[in-house]
Amino acid sequence: MNSATTSYMPRLLPLRLPRVCVAVIGSDASNMIEKAEAVIRDNSFLEFRLDYLSKPALALPKIKRFMESHPGTVAIATCRRVASGGKVRGSIASQLNVLAKATASGCQLLDVELQTASKCKPAQLLKLRVLPRFPRDQEAGRDPGEDAQVPSRLLQGRQHCNHARR
Repeated sequence: MNSATTSYMPRLLPLRLPRVCVAVIGSDASNMIEKAEAVIRDNSFLEFRLDYLSKPALALPKIKRFMESHPGTVAIATCRRVASGGKVRGSIASQLNVLAKATASGCQLLDVELQTASKCKPAQLLKLRVLPRFPRDQEAGRDPGEDAQVPSRLLQGRQHCNHARR
């Protein structure tokens, strides 16, 4: 019985997120990708801190190439505004736009901080939530969110934040 359990464990582990996520920052897109290349061998879970770049959108094609050449990588895209402790000076809409484009570049997860989420309209969060997860879905014209509804826990979290500000 024990040997059967042991033989199944390696198959289940890839379905879990690694325990450690390494944040990758850089002075420019090339520098960020160089750092990602340096750590990918030992860490398959990366966070691309796009807010550290002066023009985050310019890094997305390089991230896409990186993700295509490292298919086992799990990546989070983060783009925090100054108001939320990040470095991006721009609107919430521009922040969410960069994050949406990061999904098309291969980032499977998006980091939206509570301050931004509490100021967003539910439709803005829903748009991020239902983006196609794989570029093939976009090419095929699939819309995974046609019938999606905003989860009640997101709305409750927003209501809680609004109540706490009063």
